[in-house]
Amino acid sequence: MKHLSRLKLNGFSVDKINIDTNLRKFAEYVNQFNHSKLFSNLREQRGYSNDIFDILNKDQIDYVKILADKILSVNSWMKYFMFSPKVLQIQVLKSNYDDKSAISPTHAMLWHRDADDNFSHVKVFIPLHKIDKNNGFFSVADKRICKIHEKLNDLILQKKLESVSDDYVREDSVRVTDEVFRKHFFNEIFDFESDLGDILFVDTNRCYHKGGHIIKKNLNRNIVIITIGGITHSFNKYFKANYFSFAKILAKFLNYLITLKFYAYGGKNSKKIDLS
Repeated sequence: MKHLSRLKLNGFSVDKINIDTNLRKFAEYVNQFNHSKLFSNLREQRGYSNDIFDILNKDQIDYVKILADKILSVNSWMKYFMFSPKVLQIQVLKSNYDDKSAISPTHAMLWHRDADDNFSHVKVFIPLHKIDKNNGFFSVADKRICKIHEKLNDLILQKKLESVSDDYVREDSVRVTDEVFRKHFFNEIFDFESDLGDILFVDTNRCYHKGGHIIKKNLNRNIVIITIGGITHSFNKYFKANYFSFAKILAKFLNYLITLKFYAYGGKNSKKIDLS
């Protein structure tokens, strides 16, 4: 139960998985997959990666689904971390170097927290090759630096964005640059410098994190991200308008209870912590 303890205390935990023939073949397939003809660099310029999961061949899709289910079943501690955990999303992400985003990182390349669930969830990061600072390693900070009713406020970035006309870029006002974040929380950061066989569990709803910022030309990043969430997760079918069941009623009730808890602190993200 070491992962459960670490997720509850810090918000993340690292591990190893067996590099068998199937995993190695899958990694080779994805690493050699040429997505440049199908995607422009627009996703990278907007701070994100290209998800090729739906366009993989059937054998590869079946393999990564089996891998995701196996990770959930082997890590039985997850049932104590969230209510009725399920694999809710599988992404196979490829990112290329882009001149614009290398100089001006945006959105997921800046420090932020997710808002996929009012409760905790787990994102599982599985690198498919060596990933370091140059090709956009994932970085996460101890969740204790910022409580759920608090949010970090990058005053320098917000001042810079005042003169920016692009509405999409201006959305970064809720995020924090790497320079400012490391200045304040250097000792609380874990940089997931990794290779095939490494695995990282992160509660991205509770932990500030960033990733995918490739800063060296001709490099790329290939990674699998599996989202495992409970009954209250926004990715769940229980929140479809035409879906009715006891589970949906229970999910809404649990969300109502935690909303009341947030109000006891003044509301979710109600307190700003100014950084400069």
